[in-house]
Amino acid sequence: MVAEIRIYIEGGGSDKSTKVKMRQGMDALLSHLKTKARNQKIRFRVIVCGARNDAYGDFTIACKQNPNALNILLVDAEDPVSKTPIEHLHQRDPWDLSNAEENQVYLMTPTMEAWLVTDPDALAAYYGQGFNRNSIPRRNNIEETTKSEIESSLNNATRNTQKGIYRKIAHGTELLGKIDPEKLKERAPEFKRLWETLAAKLDELRR
Repeated sequence: MVAEIRIYIEGGGSDKSTKVKMRQGMDALLSHLKTKARNQKIRFRVIVCGARNDAYGDFTIACKQNPNALNILLVDAEDPVSKTPIEHLHQRDPWDLSNAEENQVYLMTPTMEAWLVTDPDALAAYYGQGFNRNSIPRRNNIEETTKSEIESSLNNATRNTQKGIYRKIAHGTELLGKIDPEKLKERAPEFKRLWETLAAKLDELRR
């Protein structure tokens, strides 16, 4: 039986302090699920790994060493996705995830920044005066945008703000904890799949 949920996530850079900020942002984004897990006495951990290859390595080791945990890998897609996450990562990187289940592997499509732009209100509140909301993509499915489109939209939206142009570590890690997960679920099907998998697993363990 699963006694623990572990999410191995790409990002946070190589510095310990920035990894802590990334973890805090993800903890805040998933706070509803973390609270649910805590109430059920299920350990729920977000493990920030830095580089994507490190996330893959840590995840594969965890699957072997901690078989009683629900181990999850969460990385940027980087490129357009036309296959399952496991197939996408096998073709792109290439990683051997043949021993993983589909409910263990998830993509931030195309990158983490796509998650941030699903909540323009949170961005506007964070950046304040000078934030250009019109630069933020409005697609219902944010996963249909490209990495370059997301990057340019964030740069254009933030360049005239007091905080300055968007920076992944300084801004992105904080913004993760400020965006509304309900808005994110509406516009990012892969995040919705991750959320529903975690919620279903917690419901299963409660019975």
